[in-house]
Amino acid sequence: MSDDPLSKPSPPLSLEELAQLLPGTGEIMASVGNAWWKCAYAARGGNWELAAYFARQLHVKWAKPYIRWVLPDEAPKDLDLELDR
Repeated sequence: MSDDPLSKPSPPLSLEELAQLLPGTGEIMASVGNAWWKCAYAARGGNWELAAYFARQLHVKWAKPYIRWVLPDEAPKDLDLELDR
C-alpha cells in the first residue's frame, strides 16, 4: 500500500464546503464583463470565430435589466483580437 496521500480516497465534500470553493457573484460578473469586452473587439476586428467563442461563454437564463455593461474605449491588450488578413 502506498503512503502517497493522493492515492487515498478523499471523504466527500459537504454542500457548504463545496460552496466555499465556488467563485462569488462579483468574480463571475468580472469574468462575464471581460468576455463581452473581448467579444465586442474581436467582432470589430472581423475575427468572428473568436467573437463567437467569447459569446458562447455567457448565459442568458437570468436576465438582469439593471445590469448595463459599457464597452471600454480600448481593446483588451492581452489578445490579438483581429483576424489575420
